[in-house]
Amino acid sequence: MARSRTRVHVVSHTHWDREWYLTSQQFRRRLVRMADDLIETLERDPEYRHFHFDGQTIWLEDYLEIRPERRARLEALIRAGRIAVGPWYVMADEFLTSGEAHVRNLLRGHRLAESFGAEAAKIGFVSDTFGHNSQLPQILAGFGIDNAFFFRGMSGKTPAEILWEGADGTRVLLIKFPEDDGYGCWHQAFRAPFRRRPFDPEAALEHAPAYLAFKSERAASGVILAMDGNDHLDAEPRTPAFLRLLNERFPEYEFVHSSLEQFLADARPKAEGAPLVSGEVRSPAQHGRYNGMPVHTGSAHVDLKLANEVCQTLLERWAEPAMAWAHLTGYAYPLSYLDLAWKHLMRNHPHDSICGNSEHQVHEDMLGRFEEARQIAGDVAHYSLAHVAQQADTASLPGERALLLFNLTGAEAVEEVVEATLELPRDTGPEARRDLIRVRDAAGRDVPFQVLDMARGRGLRERIARHAGPSRSWDLVRVALPARIPALGWTALAYARVDPGPPGGLGGPKERAPGRSRTLAPRPGVLENDLIRVLVNANGTLDLTDKVREWTYKGLHVFADNGETGHAFFHTPPGQDRTVTSIGSAATVSTVCDGPLVGVLRVEHRLEVPESLSPDRSRRSDRPGELRVVTDVSLRRGSPRVDFRTTVYNQVRDHRLRVLFPSGIEAHEWHRDTAFDVVARRVELPDTSGWVEQVVSEAQQQSFAAIQDGERGLALFSRGIPEVAALDDERRTLALTLLRCFGSHRELGWHTDAQLQRTWQFEYALWPYAPQSDLAHVTRAADRYRSGVRSVTTECRAGAVAAEWSLAEIAASAPVVVSALKPADREEGRFVLRLFNPGSRAASVRLRFRPAVERAWRGDLNERAIESLPLAAGQETEVVIGPKRVETLLLDAVPVPSRVDLDTLYERVPAE
Repeated sequence: MARSRTRVHVVSHTHWDREWYLTSQQFRRRLVRMADDLIETLERDPEYRHFHFDGQTIWLEDYLEIRPERRARLEALIRAGRIAVGPWYVMADEFLTSGEAHVRNLLRGHRLAESFGAEAAKIGFVSDTFGHNSQLPQILAGFGIDNAFFFRGMSGKTPAEILWEGADGTRVLLIKFPEDDGYGCWHQAFRAPFRRRPFDPEAALEHAPAYLAFKSERAASGVILAMDGNDHLDAEPRTPAFLRLLNERFPEYEFVHSSLEQFLADARPKAEGAPLVSGEVRSPAQHGRYNGMPVHTGSAHVDLKLANEVCQTLLERWAEPAMAWAHLTGYAYPLSYLDLAWKHLMRNHPHDSICGNSEHQVHEDMLGRFEEARQIAGDVAHYSLAHVAQQADTASLPGERALLLFNLTGAEAVEEVVEATLELPRDTGPEARRDLIRVRDAAGRDVPFQVLDMARGRGLRERIARHAGPSRSWDLVRVALPARIPALGWTALAYARVDPGPPGGLGGPKERAPGRSRTLAPRPGVLENDLIRVLVNANGTLDLTDKVREWTYKGLHVFADNGETGHAFFHTPPGQDRTVTSIGSAATVSTVCDGPLVGVLRVEHRLEVPESLSPDRSRRSDRPGELRVVTDVSLRRGSPRVDFRTTVYNQVRDHRLRVLFPSGIEAHEWHRDTAFDVVARRVELPDTSGWVEQVVSEAQQQSFAAIQDGERGLALFSRGIPEVAALDDERRTLALTLLRCFGSHRELGWHTDAQLQRTWQFEYALWPYAPQSDLAHVTRAADRYRSGVRSVTTECRAGAVAAEWSLAEIAASAPVVVSALKPADREEGRFVLRLFNPGSRAASVRLRFRPAVERAWRGDLNERAIESLPLAAGQETEVVIGPKRVETLLLDAVPVPSRVDLDTLYERVPAE
């Protein structure tokens, strides 16, 4: 019997970095030339069967902006399957962008492919991202993708075919590119040797035996994948002729010009028994040339990370749910606004962009795109909430104006002290004081509040949107007040100025605002409520006492500054490093807010640190510089959390600034959140001596890190500060990287000037908690911290919906998180409610909808209905969400008829 031939699937492709060591416009010039040649090659030569365009679709927009006349030719090739596009919009970093951003990335990739009359390629291609998220198998499966292709993050030599199991148990077939040459193995073997001389087919054949032996050894399925391409490479038109020559000289092999889909169809049936890997794939490289694992990109160019967090939170937690509510209450805000904001944001999410490892101008361009996304999302959120506020029936509230407080993505009611801004027609009389304002709830009960700030007549002007005419000025009074806001909804309070009465008086007793109760700052350097006590020591460190569990965490909040000779990919201290900490310094402590609802202490350090590296970069300079760090430490009544707002006045160079929290918890592992998951990590580092790269303590988070033992836990929340570590020291210190400042690197010359010499503001919080078997409750608390509460004011007026309303009451047997509330991407009048179960056990979730819901379905992440859900009494349904599962519900809700004249929606503009 004749021996079967080993099939070699040669897939022509390119890995396209839209921007990196060149700007997007400079790379576009190369893209246009490359795509022009690709179209010509495919149309001219039917034997050049297929080209894979890196799993992205953004290049279609970039190309057709310059070559719109070639759309029909390009579309014909895509429809014929000659060019594979998608499934992604961009190849994003998997750790510095949110779970919802990954979903939107795939949604846009699919829709863009569909606009060319083709289905997006069902290929989980993430060839060059810096490690892989534990939930990527579930995210891919949500779009009908059962495979993944990559090569970074898995140490040691591996076979080409592996089963990868995600955090929720979803499995995909992983095709692992080789450690040395990655996604460019064919190119490195046959094309790279002729980079500087004409391609010689006969000479190229000399490399075939070694290449085929290596690939055959890795291919457990007996089917070989040969990737004919690399970074920014053009199609090679001589590939079909070279394959004919190979087929003649090596008859035991069958070389075919192929696609990744054809390779999978051939290899998948033969990959049974492949080894299994689980969870996050993020190991440093044990060996290899190009499979390094950049670990410190989370602290490179923190300006990008902070801007990304603002935009993601604004879109996911406010603009999308606010637009959904506006649609439900009769205001059909165009969905294209959200599409455009996400487009600007996702253009900053490629791995070489958001990681901050590109040429300086790239980062400047990104800040402009972030600002575009922020403005659009902020405008959508503001006017959508303004519309909802005017739809609320506040006519019976006991006051002149209504304050609506929104909790649009909380899975449970908010019951805490919140901040809000009261807008009042400008007072031309005596200076406004707290005693001249009264806040009441719907039952007429006085609501205590504390004035935090005022802006008299200079905060905002209000203009009616569709009319010229006079503007009105407003006094803005920022207050703290206790509130209960239902899940996925809002509540309304009434407020008004109080007549001060006769000269020298403040009105009768019944007209005065509630009196002052005990302070949260009972003595200098102390904040205390019923749950926790904070003591600021002379050196500025904090002792935090958990009064419920009777445990004190001592010496928290230490600033530590050391030298930096590295670059965007890696932190590298100088050979002779010197670390300066705030432990031995004298801090200035003052009370800046002292009230019954909120207390704030200000802690100021002036650290003397080296101004830069020495000229030879071997040590820190002997020339001193000053690093001024000012932290506002705040506590609210009834809150179990301490909030920090730290301002860093950075005028020094070549350094890394971290803030340290020695936990004192004897634990051998710590946790951090990532997209749709919480991942455990060992505190003690393994021995990786002899590896190409070493394991380090630092890792990337979305919003929290936590460490716990059987009795107590300490969680560190943050906003837009990705890099965190748990140090293997006696006190198991949590370390949060605030700034990492570096200049050009002689090997990576385009990484110019990340010295970040300006003023920075960082927000983070500490939450002592009772440990549970999983960290689902910590995930929900971190989500609450990230989302916050928003407020809108309006006149008290009749409306179509109640003054307190919610989309749904959510009763769950285990904590769940609302990941998204948004208008559906496809069906007008349909809404998406996405829930995530972060825990290790199934959650039975009962939903009772407040607006009428005609139909409900379980859906996939692509927003396609899968299973109809029964609706008891038209309002109630129940779903079971498995451990670590993301559940998408599609709802056809009946809009409430609008009673708002759209001409009365107001425009807010800065006051003169």
